[in-house]
Amino acid sequence: MTEDRLDEFTGDRASAEVFRRTLRALADEYADRPLGAMVRDVLTGRRDVRDLASDPDFAEMSARGMRAQEEAWEGLTPDERAEQVQRGEAYLAGLDDELRP
Repeated sequence: MTEDRLDEFTGDRASAEVFRRTLRALADEYADRPLGAMVRDVLTGRRDVRDLASDPDFAEMSARGMRAQEEAWEGLTPDERAEQVQRGEAYLAGLDDELRP
């Protein structure tokens, strides 16, 4: 998959780069499992991102991660949530600046 297709999948370059970095980390973490091979194939363009959605290991791992994030988010105060949103937006803006040609 080309970087342009990841841009298309996520909606913008900065989000695509965050997704790409996340996929690289997953490929390393699951290096000795079929999920790691599938993620590497997505990163190199041999498979499509949509293939991950049909993989039971990826679905289970994603569901666990989303539950953990939801619980963490619910544990924050409104001010802490606003701060997290601002940090995320600033991070993406900085990344977008870095990625500009």
